[in-house]
Amino acid sequence: MLVAATVMAHPDRRDRAEALATVLQKEFPTRIVYDPDPNGPASTIPTARLAWEPWKSGQTHHLLLQDDVQPVPFFAQSIREIVAVHQDRWVSLATEWGSKTSWVCRAALLANSSYAKVADGYVPTWGLVVPTEQAENLSAYLNDVDDMMDDDHALYDFAQQHVDLPPIVTIPNLIEHGATISLLGNDRVLGTRKSTMTTIVEPPSDWWQRGEFLEIRELPLVLHHEPGPPVKLSDPGTYGYDYSSLSYSEAEFVRVQSQLLSSSIALSTSARSPFALLCLCLEHLSRFAAHHRQVSDFAYSDYVSGLRNDAISGSILGALRRVLNESDVRQLNNLTEFAGMYFRVLS
Repeated sequence: MLVAATVMAHPDRRDRAEALATVLQKEFPTRIVYDPDPNGPASTIPTARLAWEPWKSGQTHHLLLQDDVQPVPFFAQSIREIVAVHQDRWVSLATEWGSKTSWVCRAALLANSSYAKVADGYVPTWGLVVPTEQAENLSAYLNDVDDMMDDDHALYDFAQQHVDLPPIVTIPNLIEHGATISLLGNDRVLGTRKSTMTTIVEPPSDWWQRGEFLEIRELPLVLHHEPGPPVKLSDPGTYGYDYSSLSYSEAEFVRVQSQLLSSSIALSTSARSPFALLCLCLEHLSRFAAHHRQVSDFAYSDYVSGLRNDAISGSILGALRRVLNESDVRQLNNLTEFAGMYFRVLS
C-alpha cells in the first residue's frame, strides 16, 4: 500500500501548514493545497476539490489532513497498518469530542475495538484516508457541489451514494485538533472542538488488525447542543440513525445526584444536573459496551484503561460545553475521577 498526503490549507495558516507538511514528508510524499480564493466567501469546497484530487503516481491511498491538526507520535506507522487492513475503507483519524460519533468511539474503547462507525450526518474531515480511485471520483463529484455547502457534509452525501461501507474512525484518534481560531467561525458557534481521545502511547502491535465496533443500536449519548437527558442512538440502516429517550429510572438519577452532592465537587447550578445525567449515560454506555466486547488479553485491557481518562474528560468538555463555567472546568480532574466510577470496563 502506498500513501500520499495532502495538507488542505488556508494562506493565513501557511506556517502551520508548512510545519505539518515537514512532519509528514518524513514518511509520505506530501503536498500543500491552498484555498484558491482566500479573500472570497468563507468556504471549504473550492479547496476540497483540489485537495482530494490524486497527485502522486502509483499511490493506493489518498491521505488528507487539515492545516490545524497535530499527528500523534505513532501516526505514520498506524496509517500504514490501517490501510493494509482496510484497503477499501474510508478511515477518519479523529472525531470531535461532542459529536454523536464520539459516543460510538467511547463505547468502542470499552468494547476493545479499534474502530468506530461514523454516526453523524457528516464525515469527520480533520484527517481522512480513502482509496485513491474513490478520492479521484470524489474530487470530480465536488465540481458539482455548491461552494456554500460544508465539505464534510458533501463527503457524507458522496459516501452514501458511492461507498458500500460506512466510514470508520480510529480508536484512539490519531490527530489532535489545534487551538487555532476557526476560519469558518465554528468555534464561535460550537465552542472549543478537540478530538475525542488521543494518546502518545503506541498501541499494541496488532491493535489496528482488530475489528470495528459494529453494534450501535440503542447506544446512549448526550447531545452537546442540548445538554439535557441522555438519548439512545438507533441504527435502522447503514447510514440512517434515529433517536429516542434513554430509559432510566428516577432512582438512578437520584443516586448519582446524591453521590455528587456528597463529594467535594462544587458545580454551578446550571451544570449539576447535566453532569449527573452524563455520568448516568456513561454507566449505561459501559453496560452496553460490555455486552458487545471483543475477546481481549491483558495488553488490550491495559491499553484501554490508559485511554479512559481522556475519553471521560472529553465527554465532559465536549458534551457539557454550553453549561460549564470557568470554575467548573477548573475542577476537570475531579469531575473526570468522579465520572470514572460510572465509565468502566465491566467484567
